Parts: sequence; structure tokens; C-alpha cells
Amino acid sequence: MLRKFVGSLIVLYCFSNGFSAVAEGPIQHLHNLAGIKLYNGKEEKKFERTEGISKPFMTYFKGSKTELCYTAVRHANSVSSPTFQLVKNTFDSFDPEILILEGFYYECGRSPSFILSSIKQEEGQKHWQGGEVSFAASLAHKKGIPFVGAEPTDKAILSQLTSKGYTDRDFVFFYFLRNIPQYGRSKELSAEDQLPMLFDRDMERWDGHHILQSIPTYGDYQDWFHRHYPEKLSFKKLIDHDLTCPQADSELFFHQLSNEIELIRDTHILKVQLDLSREFSKIMTVYGGSHYRCQEEVLKRYFGTPLYLRGTPSRRFFGKKAPTAKEFFRTYKTSKISLV
Repeated sequence: MLRKFVGSLIVLYCFSNGFSAVAEGPIQHLHNLAGIKLYNGKEEKKFERTEGISKPFMTYFKGSKTELCYTAVRHANSVSSPTFQLVKNTFDSFDPEILILEGFYYECGRSPSFILSSIKQEEGQKHWQGGEVSFAASLAHKKGIPFVGAEPTDKAILSQLTSKGYTDRDFVFFYFLRNIPQYGRSKELSAEDQLPMLFDRDMERWDGHHILQSIPTYGDYQDWFHRHYPEKLSFKKLIDHDLTCPQADSELFFHQLSNEIELIRDTHILKVQLDLSREFSKIMTVYGGSHYRCQEEVLKRYFGTPLYLRGTPSRRFFGKKAPTAKEFFRTYKTSKISLV
């Protein structure tokens, strides 16, 4: 199964809130990122079989100076979901010094005010519009722990894409297509005739970020879509599509563009984690599980071999008994298990 995306994450918080100020400086250090790779669905399934785990799961690295908990989630919005439960249990048990979250720019700075304003509206709800990102930010804020995004800016992504022959319209049309399933899940989209209105709204936002040379029409988008995907797609299938998922061995234009974007994102996410590991000794990252698979080899080289935990934890380390996150961390404070 190709990985799907939560549009509330991919329509980056900075994008949807019109945020433009730069509060956090650029990446400060050079890092060896050899080993970063494109997402491969077949490899992910093999990983799930051999390790006995699937998303959501947590990986725990104990480096020489830094402990890293990478909470590799299946994107969710419900407080009763395994993702929300794992995020909360890991946060409470690990007691991180900083959280690294998906979906908003690193340059937005630490604990940006627009995120804090957003989560105030979601407190106490059973369904969080901002998914596990908002939920994790809320947990951190309550304890006075800073959180940051790890995303590159749209301009940085577009700059790298244009160097490879893609256009500004490829970029914004792709993101609109990617967001359609989320618009359906959030109930913003319930009928096909609503698509032009949502498209125009998104293009106005992109224009506000000075991404577009000219504002396209919905007809321009339709021509672009059918040029790259001539098959007829029903509305029911459109709001649950996986056309914009990365897929390393696919020749579909949308998959290839997604591969390029995700490689840019994963490179930046890694750099943020490695940069912050120079400042903090306990880091918790909350990102989609497939990002972890792409970054895993680089993280291993810097922090050592990880241990895994999920609702039904890795049989490789725990057998059939399923410890809680609290038991998990208590085990490593008292056990002689080698982490590297």
C-alpha cells in the first residue's frame, strides 16, 4: 500500500496561516547524509514482516550524547487512535527536551504563536483538525517544552524542483491534488462541484507566498491532470486517491514528482534533527512512519542501532509481552541490553 498523507500536514501550517516571518536560522552545520533513500512500499512491508511492527511505532536511539525518540506515525485525527495514544505515552515517558514536528517550516522558529493559537481551538476535542502534530504541540506547550517544525520552505523546494525541469504550476497543482483526500476527510469537500472553489482558494494562498508567476484557473489544473493521467477517475476514487504518494519504482509523473519532493523534505528533516542534537540531549520527533524508513540509515550512523516500540512491540526484543511506553523506558534505564 502506498503511503497516504494528511492534507492538514501537507498544506503546511505556515502556508495555511499566511506565516512568513523567519525566526529560526538556516541549518548551521554540514552533515553526512549518505544513505538517505526514496520511499519503497515493498521495502516497508519487508520491514514490517522482519521486525514484527507496523505504523505507528516508536524507535529509540541512544547516541553518545543524544537520545532520540522517533515516533513514526500513521497520520490520524482521533484522540482514540493508536497514533495519538503512542504520541502521548512516548511523550510522558521519555520526557523530551524538544519536539520536532511535521508540517510547518523550521524557519517558523520555536513554538510559533500561530500554532499555539491553533491548538487552543482544539483542546478537549475528540477530533483534532491538525492531527497528531497539533496534539503533540499541545502536550509540549503544557509542559513548557519547545517544539519546532522540520520542513523546508516552499520556495526552497520549488527552487530545487525547477533545477530538475519542473515548473511552479507542477508544484502547486501537485499539492492541490494531494490535498483533495484531506478536504474530503475534513468535510470541506463533499461534492465534485466544490473543487473549483477549493482550487481558487489554494491558488490565492500560493499567490500570497509569491510562488506563482501567474494565477492559473481550475481549467488549467484539469488540463494538467488529464495530460499526466488520461484515465477517467470518479469523484469517489478522487477523494481517496494515492496518486501523489512517493513510489521509487513508478513511472507515473505524479509519483516521480512526489519522489523528488519527499527526498528534499527528508534531507531537510534529517539536517534539523542532527543540528538540534548538538543542542539538546533528548529529542522526540513525530513524523509519518514512511519518512523514518527513508531516514533510518542516516540516523543509525549518527545515533546507533535503535530499539522499537508499538502497541504490539517488536517481537525481536520483547517476545509476546507488550510493555507500555513507561515500562519501555524504565527497562532501558535498568537493563544491560546493548543499544549500539
